[in-house]
Amino acid sequence: TIVCLIVCTAVLLVITGCRKTAAAATVPKPPANETEFNALFEGAAKRLQPLVAIGGYSPKSLSGEEAKRVRTCIRDLEACLGFASNHWQSMVFLAKSHQSLGEHRIALDWLIKAMDIEKENHVLPKEASLEAVHLRDIKAAVFYSAEALRRKPKDPELMGNHAMNLLIAGDDAHSLQIIQEALSLSPSDEFNKRIAAMIADVAAGKRTRPTCESVLP
Repeated sequence: TIVCLIVCTAVLLVITGCRKTAAAATVPKPPANETEFNALFEGAAKRLQPLVAIGGYSPKSLSGEEAKRVRTCIRDLEACLGFASNHWQSMVFLAKSHQSLGEHRIALDWLIKAMDIEKENHVLPKEASLEAVHLRDIKAAVFYSAEALRRKPKDPELMGNHAMNLLIAGDDAHSLQIIQEALSLSPSDEFNKRIAAMIADVAAGKRTRPTCESVLP
């Protein structure tokens, strides 16, 4: 019995040690200095660029190898934040990485953290609005598309995005006001012309109101 107890204890210690080693291996090691940090961040960003689009969204199904590459980049970017915790650029690439994997809640969480640090870049709330649409949270989508416009007023693209969110949310009057102003700034904008026609058709009862699901590519 004593021998069995000793053997069982030894086995337990080995298993526990293995678990600790495995857990430690999953924690990304931060760079030792700024040179290593720059190399790690730039390397991850370069590897991600063929797979994600900063400031845009072109959904595609990643192959198993591409998804594995994205996961590796995520580890490197998390390591970058271990060295520079306020590096919002790493947070944006983390958001786009998780977006490419369909992990939209995690993507939005990273964008929120980035926006808390970087207060002027309009791309961050624009991306956050898209992630909120993916999460079927139109109230949050409207909030972030409005924030994008606050950061870059009178931008026709951002105005079109905001008008669409308002239409989904049922705020037709405000949606119409925004899209009319956008078209006055850029009358040939085909995307915004389609939104204006959609608003008119919804108001006239000619079509159903768009939803988060229907506007996603």
